[in-house]
Amino acid sequence: DVLRRPVDLAFTKDGSRLLVVDELARRLVMIGTEVRIQGSMGGDAFVRPAGSCVDGDGNVFVSDAGRHKVFKFGPDLKPIGSWGREGDAPGLGALEFYKPTGITLNGDGDLVILDYGNHRGQIVSPAGEFRRAFGPRLFVRPANRDQ
Repeated sequence: DVLRRPVDLAFTKDGSRLLVVDELARRLVMIGTEVRIQGSMGGDAFVRPAGSCVDGDGNVFVSDAGRHKVFKFGPDLKPIGSWGREGDAPGLGALEFYKPTGITLNGDGDLVILDYGNHRGQIVSPAGEFRRAFGPRLFVRPANRDQ
C-alpha cells in the first residue's frame, strides 16, 4: 500500500506506531516499526482528512476539512464519535467547524482544533465538552455565546 498525499502525522501513545493522514486517499494509515502499513481506515469515512493527534489514553482524533468534523477513534481505530453539525454542513457555533485542519493536545489534555474556515481555534475536552474558542471576536463570539 502506498501513501498518496500524506498531510499530517502523529505517534500512538506508546510510540510504536505512526499514524499518517492521507488526504488524497481519504484515509488514516497506521504504520508499525517495521515500516509497513499495519492498518488503515477511511474510504467513505473521510472526505478531506487534514490533521491527527493521539491522547494519553491512545484515542485518535482526526479533523476532516471536507466533512467539517472532528472524529474520535479508539486505540484500535474503531469509531467512538464525532463533533460538528448534523450532516456535513459547516457551522459557526460551539463544536461546529468550517474546514478544521490542525489538531493537537494542550498541557491540560484538551484538544486544540484549528477551525481554519472560521478563522479561529476551539478548545475541546477529549470527551467532547466545549471549553472555549479563540481568535477574532467576530468568529469567536457565536461559539462562546452557546455556552
